[in-house]
Amino acid sequence: MKKIYIFLIAILSLQACASEQENAAIDNILKFYGGRAEWSIGQNASTDDEEIQGKFFEIKLSDADLSSYKYLSMPASNIAYLFYSSLTPEEKSSYDFIRVDVDYNGKEKVVEYSTQELELVTNSMAVFELTAEILKTEKYESLKELLDKSYPSEVDGFEETFAQIDSAYGKVTGLSIQGYSLSQGKVGSRYTDLLKLSGVLTREKQHTDFSVTVDAKDPEKKIVNMKFQQ
Repeated sequence: MKKIYIFLIAILSLQACASEQENAAIDNILKFYGGRAEWSIGQNASTDDEEIQGKFFEIKLSDADLSSYKYLSMPASNIAYLFYSSLTPEEKSSYDFIRVDVDYNGKEKVVEYSTQELELVTNSMAVFELTAEILKTEKYESLKELLDKSYPSEVDGFEETFAQIDSAYGKVTGLSIQGYSLSQGKVGSRYTDLLKLSGVLTREKQHTDFSVTVDAKDPEKKIVNMKFQQ
């Protein structure tokens, strides 16, 4: 299908400067990944209904060391989250999507994230952060309030597992958010949208990968899966 694009990047880049919050968000991205960042503002209009329409903020990251990532979609999603979550409510509402362009080692990944999706992610991060805090303080009984009733494991069995992980890698000291992915899946007998929040648990000895998956359609964002990886 023929596409019609209206790009205002050059015009808007000359006539408008990034706000204080937007500049701070880009600085945070560079502190996290290093490298070099370029930004632009544009407008997308297309005859393709599957494409996101409207005003966007584009961030291109290059010259960063992304060798620890298997897929560039992970840092791309985190860049979008870091940027969007730093904006004021007025700035959030002024964009329809965030476009992220990651250039690393001869590979390039361009992904567009709707602000509606990023708002969902932002509102779900509290569950992820609270889970990490529970692991840090070892108040495992509190997990009962966060888990979906269909979760296959019993909380009573977590304590032994967590103790083994802590013994091998050291106690949890914090959480570093790495990105997210959204997909359809099954919870119990129903299909829903699953939001997987990925991060790294910082530990006294060796940091470990950690992810929490929540039911995106559940207002309380109940946890349906947790995964630990070395």
